[in-house]
Amino acid sequence: MKSVFLFLCFVVLTLTSQGQNFPRLDLSDNGHVIELDGDEYYFLMRARVDRTFDAREAIFQINDWLEARSYMWLFAVDFEMKSSSDLEGFFVFEVQPNQGSDMRRCVFPSLLSNGYLEIHQYPPGIIPREYTLGGDCSCYYPGRIVKLTLNGSEEGVDYELLRGGIKVSTLSGTGGALTFRATNAGTYTVRAVRGEVSRSMNGSVKLNESPVFGGRLSLVNPNPVVIPPDGGHAEIPFSFTGSASEIIPLLQEVAVSCCSGESSYWNSSFLFACGQTGTNTGKFIVVAGPNLSDTDLESRFVLDTQATYGILELVQPNGGMLRVADVRGGGEIASGSTATVSLSAQQPLVLYRLYCNDSLVTEQSGGTFTGLTAYGHYRIQAAYDGHEAWMNGSVGVWPAITRYTTGGGGVQTNSRPVEITLSGSEPGLTYRLLCGNTVVSTLSGTGSALRFSVSSPGVYRIEAGLQDYYVAMSGSAEVCLNTTVGYSPSHSYTVARTYLTASGDTWRESVRYSDGLRRPLQDVQVSASPDGGSDLIQPYVYGRGGWVEKSFLPYAGLGNLGNFDAGFSAASNWSIYGASEQSYAFSMTEYDGSPSNRVTKQTGPGSAWHAAGKGVTTAYGYNGADEVRLYRVSSDGGLVRSGYYAAGRLEKTTVTDEDGLVTESFTDNGGKTVLTVSLNGTDRLETYTVYDALGRVRWVLPPEASHRLGAGTDATVLNRYAYRYDYDPRGLL
Repeated sequence: MKSVFLFLCFVVLTLTSQGQNFPRLDLSDNGHVIELDGDEYYFLMRARVDRTFDAREAIFQINDWLEARSYMWLFAVDFEMKSSSDLEGFFVFEVQPNQGSDMRRCVFPSLLSNGYLEIHQYPPGIIPREYTLGGDCSCYYPGRIVKLTLNGSEEGVDYELLRGGIKVSTLSGTGGALTFRATNAGTYTVRAVRGEVSRSMNGSVKLNESPVFGGRLSLVNPNPVVIPPDGGHAEIPFSFTGSASEIIPLLQEVAVSCCSGESSYWNSSFLFACGQTGTNTGKFIVVAGPNLSDTDLESRFVLDTQATYGILELVQPNGGMLRVADVRGGGEIASGSTATVSLSAQQPLVLYRLYCNDSLVTEQSGGTFTGLTAYGHYRIQAAYDGHEAWMNGSVGVWPAITRYTTGGGGVQTNSRPVEITLSGSEPGLTYRLLCGNTVVSTLSGTGSALRFSVSSPGVYRIEAGLQDYYVAMSGSAEVCLNTTVGYSPSHSYTVARTYLTASGDTWRESVRYSDGLRRPLQDVQVSASPDGGSDLIQPYVYGRGGWVEKSFLPYAGLGNLGNFDAGFSAASNWSIYGASEQSYAFSMTEYDGSPSNRVTKQTGPGSAWHAAGKGVTTAYGYNGADEVRLYRVSSDGGLVRSGYYAAGRLEKTTVTDEDGLVTESFTDNGGKTVLTVSLNGTDRLETYTVYDALGRVRWVLPPEASHRLGAGTDATVLNRYAYRYDYDPRGLL
């Protein structure tokens, strides 16, 4: 700084000594320094002149002066005289951009004021950009937080809020608008600072207190007001001097501002309002919700900064809670009507949320909800200051349901369904049939009569409703079983009776119904179910070849009482297995169609077999050449290899199970199994059985032995892996 000062002194002395080369100007209105950014092209320089001033000559002299001192980046282009004075004006200078990294400096002599003016041009981006400060100061009151907005900012620049030239706060630039908070009266400006370079922003905001707060308001009772911990309200009277049309609207505007959180004194959790009660009197109204915090809540409003009783103070002790009230209302509503749900009590400022079937319907500050049309269960939850509490109980809103009459029923024979009727129904409702407390079936309302089909004895009733709200219809209907045992004369039958006691007074009966070929069609065990109310029925179905094609699982025939069940093939007979299984309650056997009716495929009961097309398949054929080894037994019981069976000498049966595993069996003309092969992918496991001349098993060669023997009869392999069977002279093993 010392070297800079000495340099400036030298420059000033030099300029003064050479003043004849520069026009006589007073440049003091510009201050000591004009700071320019590196990309600025023009700027204005204020100047005072004397009576001998010639603008054209002055511009010429300035540019010569600049050129002589190698200030080639700066030159004057025009002069504009102020309209209000012929001795004041502005020089217009054009500036070349500063593309370097150092500041450029030029010093002009101010000959008429015996001073100087420095021009500093920094590299681009050093001088903060200009933005404008603004804010709403139309209603300022003591303690109000006024938001002052600077309409832009730069990153890397600090923005200082000044009150009367004194720094109040600082914000860092973000690249967008900045918001400052001012709480005291005065004139506010903003200064931008980047390093050692600063720049004043445009605009200013002046905050002046309204004269209303200068001794014209007074509280009737200056004592602090206490609000109950669970919440409540208070009315505080005040008096004023002056025009009510001026004071009351201002206070109302102030109250809105306080509730919006714009006061540094007022706790915005308190609701604040005011109104006029007389010519020169009014009242403040304060409403507070429960204090759920661990500390007392305090709030104040400064009416008069000078008067003794000019401060409104409020205190709310801690210990408050969300009170649980009872939920009321609801009920059945006619079409086009609405319902109301309310609480037995409520707290101020608490938010109440209404739920229908656990879904939020609406929320409001009051605990009474009207105009409800949706059906369901309604609950209410209270919420305040981050806390929540469910109110006690719930109510339902349901449609007004007409009670129609139940009819039908009667005696059930041979498991045949019996009809239960309802004289009418309403669309949008569900009607459910119950036996005891068990729901048997449901139907949707159609606007006309309904009919239910039942297959079990009992007393039936009908309920109508929706969701989980149901009301009973009028009356009931009873279904009874036919208890008379009878046999169907349309088929030949044989009755077998098994006596259970020696006295012969207790027995079980079974009936076999047969066709004309005396093949069994149904086996009926009368009343054989655990409860004694149902027959156990086993049906048989034959194919074209006369062999059993379908083997059904037994089923219970309620009320059948020994009769032939013509509806034996109905899938509902096996409903006990579930809807997905009842249509597959049988095993299926398929034949090859030859006179011997050999089985080609067997499918077990259940959808896992039938729906997936799974089953056990069987194929028939003969052995090929070199496919099956021929072993014989020597006179001493040893094993002898005799080549292979000739092609076609053995019957070959190939069985593929439901998982795709294949087993091959080779039998001779005596029906004895010579070779069994298990195939699993590329693995072939062979088990040979060797018989003697008397047809007795003498050797069993497991897969390991068969594999190791190959074409020979290695004694070591036989001793380790094979099974040998010897017999005594009597043929005993």
